[in-house]
Amino acid sequence: LDRYIQPDNCIPAISIPHVTTYSSLDEIFVFTGKFMIRVLIERNVAPGLEHYYDATIKRTVSSVVKAEGCLSGESLKDPSNPRRRIVMSKWQSRDDWDRWFFSAERRQVIAEITPMLEGTEKITLLELTH
Repeated sequence: LDRYIQPDNCIPAISIPHVTTYSSLDEIFVFTGKFMIRVLIERNVAPGLEHYYDATIKRTVSSVVKAEGCLSGESLKDPSNPRRRIVMSKWQSRDDWDRWFFSAERRQVIAEITPMLEGTEKITLLELTH
């Protein structure tokens, strides 16, 4: 079973086996686990700031893939919604993701992109079914 440590300021959106979704710009959960995971981050960029967001995320994804346990990362845009952006990454384990998620480097990135967003990001952790 997963063990969640949840700060008072975080509310999970969904929690079902093999898919955990939560929304917040604050630090959220600590997961324990040793299985490879994929992380899907969905964001809506404020009108007119898409170019600035894309430039910032391009630099960020380059640093994320250098993080311990990160196997890959990419930034995508939704062709049917020009302001919707997706960041997908693959991690060796939830522990590796947590280390990045709670890092000072990620907090700095979030502080930089938050003014460019409309609403909060939505983060979904996915595991392979066993």
